[in-house]
Amino acid sequence: MLQIAYYFKCHSIKGNISGNRESNRKGIKLMNSTKSGSKIIRLAEGHNTSKPEIFNSKNKVIASSLTTFEQNAIHSGISIKYVVEGEEEYRIDGKRHLLKAGQFLIVNSGQQIDCSIESKTPTVGMCFYIDERLARNRYWEYTSSSDQQLDQDLSKEKEIVFRNIIHNDCTVNLGKVLKGLNNSISLNGSSLSQLFYDELFYYQLTDQLLKHHCDENSILQNINTVKQATKEELYKRIQKSIDYMHQHLDSLLPIKKLAEIAFISEFHFIRIFKQFTQMTPNQYLNELRLNRSRTLLQENNLCVKEIAYKSGFNSPSSFGREFKRRFNQTPLSFRKSN
Repeated sequence: MLQIAYYFKCHSIKGNISGNRESNRKGIKLMNSTKSGSKIIRLAEGHNTSKPEIFNSKNKVIASSLTTFEQNAIHSGISIKYVVEGEEEYRIDGKRHLLKAGQFLIVNSGQQIDCSIESKTPTVGMCFYIDERLARNRYWEYTSSSDQQLDQDLSKEKEIVFRNIIHNDCTVNLGKVLKGLNNSISLNGSSLSQLFYDELFYYQLTDQLLKHHCDENSILQNINTVKQATKEELYKRIQKSIDYMHQHLDSLLPIKKLAEIAFISEFHFIRIFKQFTQMTPNQYLNELRLNRSRTLLQENNLCVKEIAYKSGFNSPSSFGREFKRRFNQTPLSFRKSN
């Protein structure tokens, strides 16, 4: 996996959007929206650069803090919509998607997209735009034969259509990348322009996007149904239950509840879930809780009892048994070694 996180660590910016002006810093624009109290910042729109195939108006990052916003358009290029705080409502080709804090959504070029925000407090978000030509070219490199690459046979470039599925930023790798980027950057500073003008940044972000798409395709191949549309629908439903698990790890999560979220009977939910994840729902949930407990042991000084309950275990003793079975050491031994 390309280490896009390297950029996030090396280009940490501090500051906030402020002022009703256009910045004279290269590649950065600050502007007010048509409604008072709302601001949009456009980052690195790629003008006046020696890399026009990478840096153009379709490769850019836009960060926003808005209380009111409306837009209706045919989407140009590929974008990743990521909400940091608040909610954004989208209609993509007529289908409604409510994007909440910590969630992201991918939109394809040519899709009809309506976006609206109406909130008393600012809705904070980031939108990453990628040129469709760049994505298709990288996808061709991944999926073409060596002979085709040596011949540079671009005539066999493959069409790529991303799924309009809402994901949480803690459930898939692409979401973790977006979360890490947001945590590492604020909206001002001298190195911000440098980061988003870096050619490698767009290549790496595109590669992460394509890996996300290929991972979804691999998951769908495990589903034992004939129709592709059925596979796609089941994927959306199982993903809803997985997102719910991540958001409610410290709660009781019976199979009945998870099946209801996926709108599938309990029997079929267990069977299909295992086809997707290669684990039963309980095994998957236990793994999530153990991973959360490991993170808590590393990042804070909570006692083992508190960590057990925050991770969703019924008791410290059951937590200790499961932790030792999974990691071959006790929680306290793990904390001391880390």
